[in-house]
Amino acid sequence: MDQNNNKRLNVRFMTELALLTAIELIMCFVPGLGYIPIGALKITLLCIPVAVGSVVLGPKAGVFLGFVFGMSSFLDPAKSAMMAVIPVQSFVTAIVPRLFVGLVPGLVFMALRKTRIPHSVSVSIACLLAPLTNTVLYLLFFVIFLRQYMLEINPDVYNFFGNHGFLVSYGMMFALSALNIVLEAVAGLVIGSAICNVLLHTVNKSK
Repeated sequence: MDQNNNKRLNVRFMTELALLTAIELIMCFVPGLGYIPIGALKITLLCIPVAVGSVVLGPKAGVFLGFVFGMSSFLDPAKSAMMAVIPVQSFVTAIVPRLFVGLVPGLVFMALRKTRIPHSVSVSIACLLAPLTNTVLYLLFFVIFLRQYMLEINPDVYNFFGNHGFLVSYGMMFALSALNIVLEAVAGLVIGSAICNVLLHTVNKSK
């Protein structure tokens, strides 16, 4: 009986992971789905399937979905010139932060479930952390690995990197991205939490 139950759980896990992977890929490569332009800004929703997978299916599934997210960024044709010049730095910057986007929400949700914090609040906190983790770590890796390249190819835009140290450069990037951070955090909190709560109370109610 237990063996059959485990088999059903594994099938359900793989089915849901495949579905979330497909959704992530569609959002990555279909214009207007994964990125929403708002004036000069571009808001990404790609953290949402990653957060959902991490919370509903666990951190390992989240890391896999984060890798899919990162690979889509790494293979973006718009970045082909940069990849040709600094492939290792480009790969690390695209992939590593996104692995943590998938890892952090799941670990935090598992930890919060052991406390007296309400279930819905735990889900909301975990989903909020996905876009925040993405922004904080991506900007960190960008400043560490890509700022010199960006300064060389576009000095008019990135000139402030050449005149300031790491902390100031990172702070400037964070300030310039403030509106993106807020909008992406709100989207992750509202949409991600809603999806997770539905799945955890229906299909995955045994979790």
